[in-house]
Amino acid sequence: MLAWLVAVAVVYRVEANRLAAIPADQPFWVSAITNLDVDTSLYVPLLLFGPFACWPLLRKAPEPTSPSEQTTPRTSLRLSWGLAALAGVGGFLASTTIHDKPVLGEVSFGQLPPAYHDEYAYLFQARTFLDGRTTYPTTEPEGLFDQMHVLNHDGVFASRYFPATGVWMAPFVASDRPYAGHRIANALIAAAFCFAACRAAGWLAGVVTGSCLALSPGIAIFSNLLLAHHPTLVGLSLFTIAIFESRRAGPMLFGALAGTGLAFAMLARPMSAAGFALPFGVWVFVGMLRNHEQRAHFRRVAMGLAVPLVAGFVVLAAYNRSVTGNWLSTPYQVYTDVYTPNHVFGFDNVIRGSQVDAPKRIARYDSWAENLTPELAWRNAGNRVRASFSWTLGLVPTTLLAAFSLCTFHRLRLESRLALLSILSLHIVHIPYWYDGILHYHYVFESGVMWCLLAGIVVADLQGTGVLKPRSWTAAWLVACLLASLLPAWFELPNPLVEGGKLFPMSRVDGEVQGISFSRRRYHQFRQGLGKLQQPALVLVEHDEADIHLEYVNNPPTLDQNVLTGHLHAFEEAADSETLFPERTIYVFDAKKLGQPDAFQLLRRAQ
Repeated sequence: MLAWLVAVAVVYRVEANRLAAIPADQPFWVSAITNLDVDTSLYVPLLLFGPFACWPLLRKAPEPTSPSEQTTPRTSLRLSWGLAALAGVGGFLASTTIHDKPVLGEVSFGQLPPAYHDEYAYLFQARTFLDGRTTYPTTEPEGLFDQMHVLNHDGVFASRYFPATGVWMAPFVASDRPYAGHRIANALIAAAFCFAACRAAGWLAGVVTGSCLALSPGIAIFSNLLLAHHPTLVGLSLFTIAIFESRRAGPMLFGALAGTGLAFAMLARPMSAAGFALPFGVWVFVGMLRNHEQRAHFRRVAMGLAVPLVAGFVVLAAYNRSVTGNWLSTPYQVYTDVYTPNHVFGFDNVIRGSQVDAPKRIARYDSWAENLTPELAWRNAGNRVRASFSWTLGLVPTTLLAAFSLCTFHRLRLESRLALLSILSLHIVHIPYWYDGILHYHYVFESGVMWCLLAGIVVADLQGTGVLKPRSWTAAWLVACLLASLLPAWFELPNPLVEGGKLFPMSRVDGEVQGISFSRRRYHQFRQGLGKLQQPALVLVEHDEADIHLEYVNNPPTLDQNVLTGHLHAFEEAADSETLFPERTIYVFDAKKLGQPDAFQLLRRAQ
């Protein structure tokens, strides 16, 4: 009932703001049933019906058991693998559905170029690794081939990012299917957490977890972005399965497997890996200190964890040394110091960054950063919570799950408590950063899989203790609450109160695909323009200073393709610009004129 009251409060606040925003010159009731909020509007009747649906539970619910008294029949390995395989297929199909959505005539979302600066930097990294290198020499003239999130300084031309993502992407980039790696990762993640839920709390937990992961709109969308999140989750999937299994048998072996997964995740997104795993580490550490018969067991788990983690730190140190020349200086930090000091981690980032003598500060991008104050940190934290709820299972279902889990925390089984603490830890460690993230939550993206895992285990435990009957109004109401979020996420729903109308302009997934496609379509347009030029060519980009999120200078690390792109200002500042690149026809591209006939202007023909 407390969870229901929290959900009612959330819906009331959002709906009250929505209704208050209806202009006075518009019919109130018409606007009220047509301009709906995808997060909350469908839940007004559902939450009103909630007490009636849960009344039998309130009257006849058995006394809840403590975690030590919970008994769940062990799901066989064969059934666990079978359910995991089905979840993996579901995750792959969800990712493929987004990949194949048409967004530009017959061109699908997955056929367009990447949208974000970071994606091009990861492609750069994968191509560097495929050449058997970690860096290339600095390019000349200085600044001409600088690109976002790629170090081109002090003799080093290399991606700023940690190496595991490039390693994961490399074979798929080599086969010219870079997105396939992330779609496969999505399948592996859904399968892995379904398996972990089965082993922790039975087949029902696996079914719920796998279904939620396969249908989660945010997880599926990110599987179509060439970012570090899915490679990170591949490592964290192995970590989660192994750390759960280490409770029952093979502490040294499963500890080593858990450490291997965590080390890989750390080499992709270290802050996220640390935030995700922190509660598990505390659990193992406390277990080692307690004076009981399992202390030796926890020591073996810790020893298994330690070896691959130490190896991971050695690999990271060696990678740092090969790129920056210093065992302890990461390419990420060096890039921040050189190019974007305002984007530093911590409070008062802009104040501190403005005092840094950054030799190659990217003024138009660096000035985008806001100075982090407690007020901004609080606002960002709220944005991350709401967005992560909305993009995982939906605002109201996740609110119900979170409130219920917090109210019954002392009665949850260990796996559920660790999942909830992992979510909390992820949010806390990212508070000291000024940006709330892509889709307002990408810094805490990994919490999504834990919400799905928690949902599966909690539902299974409620059913196992007799509190939740499979064929009951309560179960039907909970399923309806979940569908009220997931259906609008994937489908356009008709509005029964308006003839020919829709509940929402488009599904949540379609809306975000269209949003991301804005940048992808522009890059596609740019590439089409490049294909019409006389080759080999060098295209000098004159940027649109008002648009900091589109960067047309993106080249392979070898700089040997038929068409290269560079910065116009760097070319003009070069002392020998009149004799540079005599073998290439040189054009100037005005980013403000993209799509117009005169966007590309001939500057000099090849000699």
